[in-house]
Amino acid sequence: MENEVQTQPKPNGTRAALWLVAIVVIAVFWFAWSKQTPGKTIKVGAIFPLSGANAVYGEMAKKGIELALKGDSSNITVVYEDSSFSRYPR
Repeated sequence: MENEVQTQPKPNGTRAALWLVAIVVIAVFWFAWSKQTPGKTIKVGAIFPLSGANAVYGEMAKKGIELALKGDSSNITVVYEDSSFSRYPR
């Protein structure tokens, strides 16, 4: 017990990097939201496996997006693309 040395864990830069990324993402979305004109429609693309063996996961993601936008009064249009769970979308 006399020779035990307690060492402090080395500071990990991962936590600081995650906070920095979060702050940058929030700033980008805030800037984009503040520059939006009221009558303009925003198109967002979503690539999911909507066919094939993993179509159930793509359908769940699609329903989640539609549920999130259901009560939203903004002009957001989502364009869905089927990836067929392949490496490269068609």
